[in-house]
Amino acid sequence: MAKQGQQKVIEEPVVSQPVSVAKPRPESLLATVRDLLEEEEPPCFYRDEALMHVTHALRSLERLRLRVARGVEGTSEK
Repeated sequence: MAKQGQQKVIEEPVVSQPVSVAKPRPESLLATVRDLLEEEEPPCFYRDEALMHVTHALRSLERLRLRVARGVEGTSEK
């Protein structure tokens, strides 16, 4: 029991709300990797090969985006 002149502190449970964190898009991640690879010195075969694959992945994702926008993704239409 609280003594005279003192207040009793009641602790209430804290309920935290989930925080929504936006996931980065694959295109933005690949673009960041591409930029980092392009800045890397000195250039070498393996860096250039990785850069080629990242660039190819970006082109493929762009083609997919365009196909989805045209409504032909998942079909044999061009």
